[in-house]
Amino acid sequence: KVPIFDTSTSHWDQHPEMGAAYKEILGLPNESLSLRDGVLVSYATADVAAFEKSNGNEQVLVIVNVRNIPVTFPVNASLSGEWKDGLDADRAVNLATQLSLPAFGYRIFIKN
Repeated sequence: KVPIFDTSTSHWDQHPEMGAAYKEILGLPNESLSLRDGVLVSYATADVAAFEKSNGNEQVLVIVNVRNIPVTFPVNASLSGEWKDGLDADRAVNLATQLSLPAFGYRIFIKN
């Protein structure tokens, strides 16, 4: 248990992949006008925090499983289609009607 309002120390050297993942995710707003200043639309469910931010021609979609069990997220029809993986811009992703997420898993998608 990590107390929210108390100081706690994270030992990133014990899990360097976690530190790298946090740096990559926290750096995304520096690269995306949509994440900084975009219009927010929520698609959240009881198990998934999901939102889209858009500004001009760019859309960013973030989907996070907030449960410790795998879940299937129903993708809104307006979000279906071709996206780029937000953490691997060379990888195209076709969102269908559902997206499976592992426990505490997340996906970030970008469309230009």
